[in-house]
Amino acid sequence: MFSTLARRASALVAAGAGASAVLVYSYQNTQHARLGTTNVHLRYPASANYPDLANHNNCMAETLTPEIYSKLRDKVTPNGWTLDQCIQTGVDNPGHPFIKTVGIVAGDEESYEVFAPLFDKIIEERHGGYKPTDKHYTDLDSSKLRGGIFDSKYVLSSRVRTGRSIRGLSLPPACSRAERREVERVVADALAGLKGNFSGTYYPLSNMTDQEQEQLINDHFLFDKPVSPLLLCAGMARDWPDGRGIWHNNDKNFLVWVNEEDHTRVISMEKGGNMRNVFDRFCQGLKQVEGLIKAKGWEFMWNEHLGYVLTCPSNLGTGLRCGVHIKIPKLGKDPRFDQILDAMKLQKRGTGGVDTASTDGTFDISNSDRLGKSEVQLVQIVVDGIGNLIEMEKRLEKGKKIDDLIPKPKK
Repeated sequence: MFSTLARRASALVAAGAGASAVLVYSYQNTQHARLGTTNVHLRYPASANYPDLANHNNCMAETLTPEIYSKLRDKVTPNGWTLDQCIQTGVDNPGHPFIKTVGIVAGDEESYEVFAPLFDKIIEERHGGYKPTDKHYTDLDSSKLRGGIFDSKYVLSSRVRTGRSIRGLSLPPACSRAERREVERVVADALAGLKGNFSGTYYPLSNMTDQEQEQLINDHFLFDKPVSPLLLCAGMARDWPDGRGIWHNNDKNFLVWVNEEDHTRVISMEKGGNMRNVFDRFCQGLKQVEGLIKAKGWEFMWNEHLGYVLTCPSNLGTGLRCGVHIKIPKLGKDPRFDQILDAMKLQKRGTGGVDTASTDGTFDISNSDRLGKSEVQLVQIVVDGIGNLIEMEKRLEKGKKIDDLIPKPKK
């Protein structure tokens, strides 16, 4: 616990926030929760305040017990974030029609330590047995990737994205307006230093011309105010659109979203099936962005156990989602399709996002893992899997069997 607090304080001092700002993160008055909440519930026993999770289907609901709740419900992070605030989105959303959700968010970097008895169990379930003693490692050497160029008849677009959080500032579910604006200032200032193919422009959502908005919509870059109950119940839409914005390079293939679900979302993308090119740009751009952030006296939230720290436990580690829009209508109708994807450590969505299903045989296919494997390993899993899916589709187009191509489930 102290190590994270010390890192936060050091980040603030290095960035010029001063000693007065560090005092905000001290252990004084740790029983006072933030964001207008009160501590009235502490007058009652934990059993009286335990949420009704009888009809829920998410990782939090399956993991939380009255014993864990009783142990953690009175604890507060140095920023005033509580267990009840962490789990509220999972309490308010019993399940999801297409995916099993996590049902919990972190309000700050310290949440993962203060509420570790719950977070550790959820992380272990969501990330395939990842233990509290395990260590995560990063690898952004794109030259190690094998293959990665696909027929554009099947792969319509390719994308790699990740998230990064600025150490010393609360995460989107908990941040104050001032913290959110500080994230925007720090990130926009750093992005202004990118040169060459990464040179671009930042567009704040609260100060955007009609012409800029129309162009961003046409480019499919603009993110809207969250409508998903999962995000709304986690407090992601507070004060919208204050402190939010979009940056993209002049070539429109490298983007940064500011203060959406995480402090930043870094995205490399292009039409067609050249995932190798997309990943190479992703690695180069991300390294440059991190270098510019550090040059300004800030740093990303990271530790050797969780890797890069983000709002949702599902995105810990690499935070990486490597995906393609792939048209495989025949394979998509095969009753074994979900089983095939599970065996390949892949997941599917509709092309409209997490809340959509496919309507024309086109799917958004991406890696299901985030933590415990490096960026190179995860992109390689997607590249190998997409190649196999295309081969299956080609066989089915010819009326041939695909049994020998279906991988056995991985343990």
